[in-house]
Amino acid sequence: GGRVVGRGSAIQQFPGLRRQRLTGAAVYNDYVTTEPDRLTFSFAIAAAEHGAVLANYVEAVAPLVDTAGGKTQVVGVKARDLLGSGTMDISARVTVNATGARVDRLLAPLGIATGVPMLKAMNLVTRRDAGEEALGGRSIAGRYLFLVPWRERALFGTWESSTTCDPDDTSVSERDVAAFIAELNQAFPALDLTLADVTLVHRGVVPAKVSGARVSLEGHEQVRDHASQGVAGVVSVAGAKYTTARGTAERITDMLLKKLQRPAVPCRTASTPLPGGSIRDVGLAIADARREHDQGLPSDTIPHLIAAYGSRYRDVIELAADRPDWRTRVAHDSPVIGAELVLAARKEMAPTLADIVVRRTPLGALGYPGDDALARAAAIVGTELGWSDARRRKEIASVRS
Repeated sequence: GGRVVGRGSAIQQFPGLRRQRLTGAAVYNDYVTTEPDRLTFSFAIAAAEHGAVLANYVEAVAPLVDTAGGKTQVVGVKARDLLGSGTMDISARVTVNATGARVDRLLAPLGIATGVPMLKAMNLVTRRDAGEEALGGRSIAGRYLFLVPWRERALFGTWESSTTCDPDDTSVSERDVAAFIAELNQAFPALDLTLADVTLVHRGVVPAKVSGARVSLEGHEQVRDHASQGVAGVVSVAGAKYTTARGTAERITDMLLKKLQRPAVPCRTASTPLPGGSIRDVGLAIADARREHDQGLPSDTIPHLIAAYGSRYRDVIELAADRPDWRTRVAHDSPVIGAELVLAARKEMAPTLADIVVRRTPLGALGYPGDDALARAAAIVGTELGWSDARRRKEIASVRS
């Protein structure tokens, strides 16, 4: 539940708020996801365990088309192996084009498009300490901005560009970051944030809504069945939000079953725990894990493993059973241990150091983890994947950039 407090109480409880025109505040409870990459990856694990075939670093470059009978039917895609040099044809009765900001690129050879405009979005990870409470405020420009405690740091978001952008342009300039910081300091006058406080920029290109000269974030997923444009066999979806993506997937799957004239199947994803999600009491699980496995581990590693892997945290612990060097920190300020890197390299389709440091573990979640940490990570992963010294240096340079 929540409550509304008056101006005086709002200023007393949240002194960082801009006081000009402040009349009160709404206070409510919410959740924060500390391991978003692991949560996302859990959906991939669940899909694989239910029979899906996953392919990493494979790019769909063009649709496969059947024009028999004078009709245009997409029957799959031509794909390219980004880590090799080969191409392959992947056949499908229905192709779901969920290629993010580049959703129209795959459709271009068909002469059609979704027509969904795009804008840039950005969040800032900072070195600032954060308390227990998230704080929302309104800037002079009228945008609602939030300070969120994340991994004991302050995370700020979300900035959106005032104009549409090219889907391939994911760059954010220092000028953009500086402008966002200025807007944050307007919304939270006590903040006094500077460029030097920023350790990492989360950036991306997302669907926009255009109304006259005003460009804003599109709040709903955009789904297009291109049969209405004379092209059967392909459905495009863009703009699935993190908090609603499961529901979007349910709706798309129901649509596909209907298109394929298959019997409707009740969706189970709303009530079926993801892999690792069988823990009922997190505090009790941490206490039990510490009693059984805490010896030789950094003090903050068990809570981190429970948060990242849930009830499957033992997959990491067991790897390190006979390897004390894999039970130690990779970076001095991170709970990530060597065994997590090994698990990612062996079982989680992570062929690059950047995959492991940024996308499979939170080693780089707060920014650059440091030269020593990267060198150690490259040594562990390189041994697992058989990298030469030159390859290790290349992988480290890729993470730095």
